[in-house]
Amino acid sequence: MPVEPYGIYLARFQFLDSNTYKIRPVVVVGQPKGPHKIVLAVPLSSKTNHEDIDVIVEDWQASGLAKPTVARVHRLTALLGGNILETLGQLDEQDVESLKRALRQALKL
Repeated sequence: MPVEPYGIYLARFQFLDSNTYKIRPVVVVGQPKGPHKIVLAVPLSSKTNHEDIDVIVEDWQASGLAKPTVARVHRLTALLGGNILETLGQLDEQDVESLKRALRQALKL
C-alpha cells in the first residue's frame, strides 16, 4: 500500500515475545525505505495521559480519527510497509507542524 508522510493509517504491531499482534492507528513520518519498505511511524492513542513530548491532535475529526487523539512521539517506531493495512486520513498542517517540532525535540535535531 502506498503511504504518504503525515498520513494516518491502521498498522499491525507484532509483539516481540509471541506471534500475536494488535491493530493500532499510526502517523507515518517518512517515506518507505529499502526492499521491505520500512517506515517510521508515531503510534496514536485515545488515552488522555501522555508524556510532555507527545502531541495532542487538535483537528482529530478532520484527520479521520474517531476520538480525541494523542500522537505518542515518545514511542516512535519502525514498521515494515506490509504492516500498514488501511488509510484513515491525513494530519492537518497545524498538527503536522506540532508533530515536526516534537520529533525535532525528541531526536535532538
